[in-house]
Parts: sequence; C-alpha cells; structure tokens
Amino acid sequence: MGAADKLLGVIHAPDLLTSHDQTLLKEIMDVGVVALNKDSTLKEAAQAFARYRYRALTATDENGKLIGILPYCDVMNLKHHYLA
Repeated sequence: MGAADKLLGVIHAPDLLTSHDQTLLKEIMDVGVVALNKDSTLKEAAQAFARYRYRALTATDENGKLIGILPYCDVMNLKHHYLA
C-alpha cells in the first residue's frame, strides 16, 4: 500500500477559511490525526468528540486507509438512544 492510500491528516475549518488561497494544504494540515476504526463503538465516538471537540472524526482500517467520516451531529443525535 502506498502513501496515497493512507489518511495523512485533517484540516480544521477555521484554518481553511482563514488561509490565503495559495496556501498549500500540507501547510495547514494537522498530521496528529485522531481516527476511529471499524470496530469502534458509538460510545467511543461520542467520547472522542467530547475529548477532542472535532466537528467530524475519520475512520480508518488497520492499514490507516480512510474508510469513512463520522460527522459530530450524526453521532451526537444518536447519543440519547444508544448511550443512555
């Protein structure tokens, strides 16, 4: 698997919105990615959102390949059903 198959980082919306249009993404990308995996639970996702205050979390496989994105509102709207 090449580097192109792996999640390299994330960009926070405020950084993207306040950067010059010629800014390279690698200059504003956070490489310390917090990612869930395919075996993560909704409870773990809710805990990660509470801890890191992200608007979305990534999900990766065992090789670091991006397999999905979980928006904050989708997980937290389910919280009362599954995490009570």
